[in-house]
Amino acid sequence: MKGPIFFNPTSAAPSGNDAQCNDNACDLSLKVNFNLLEHAPKKIVVYLNEEYPSTWLGNKSIYQTRMAIDDGGELIVLAP
Repeated sequence: MKGPIFFNPTSAAPSGNDAQCNDNACDLSLKVNFNLLEHAPKKIVVYLNEEYPSTWLGNKSIYQTRMAIDDGGELIVLAP
């Protein structure tokens, strides 16, 4: 596996309680919830529209992207 990983929580995992089900869920999650990049981005711009006026989403944009940004890179949050 190369590059940073971005999480995209849009899919449901298989159900069950055995090890194989867990492995299947992990494989599915990696396929549908993550985008692997060749290189860490130098700059990430996050746009929060008027629909999300709270600072909670701004904070979420920071903690979900800070480990993916290249050393010395920058995160720009555009918010109302």
